[in-house]
Amino acid sequence: MAKKEFLIELFGAVHKRYDFLNHLLSLYLDKKWRKSLVAQAESTYINKMLDVCTGTGDLAIEFAIRYPKATIIGSDISDRMLKIGIEKIKKNGLQGKIFLQQSDLFYLPFKDCVFDAVSIGFGFRNLHDLSSGIREMSRVLRNGGLLLILELSLPQNNLLKKLFLIYLKHILPKIGGLVSGFQSSYAYLSSSIIAFPKKEKVIELLKAEGLRDVSHINLSGGIASIFMGKK
Repeated sequence: MAKKEFLIELFGAVHKRYDFLNHLLSLYLDKKWRKSLVAQAESTYINKMLDVCTGTGDLAIEFAIRYPKATIIGSDISDRMLKIGIEKIKKNGLQGKIFLQQSDLFYLPFKDCVFDAVSIGFGFRNLHDLSSGIREMSRVLRNGGLLLILELSLPQNNLLKKLFLIYLKHILPKIGGLVSGFQSSYAYLSSSIIAFPKKEKVIELLKAEGLRDVSHINLSGGIASIFMGKK
């Protein structure tokens, strides 16, 4: 099975409990991490932005709240996740500000240089080709536009890293499986965090695709990371 079809099946299976488990398994830190990412865009003029791998739209909603005059487009390959996102947008009264659509990150249906910012939250590690993903996100950015990546990562502190690995290998899959009914899905999510490249490698990839002013921020001791770069 190709990676795209695998991910559609995986997230389609857990979509009903996805938000609840995101909050529970991160001890509700995921909300704080998203706010931290959105705050990094304050120095960039944002009139139109794109959130790829938007899932159920949490990050797109955060951007819409912070930038009420901006138009936010969220894209994802999972129609089941997007349906939940549409309901959340209605609940938050953000119709007409956020527009969700099903599309493949590697073939974004947009012209070159149209967005002031492009974000991806907790989806970057799922890409089968990180360089091609960066290239496509950069393509739709205007010159001077900002690429923002929020991703789970392994801490550099040895003790914290050991504790986090125990959590990823033995606790997260069991809790995720028990609540969602799909332990294999959360076993994959754990393994994808463990396999995610070191921060230095991600920075190299961003620079290799022509992004400038590339920077990195550790969150919660390095359990999550923000990567940024300008086109």
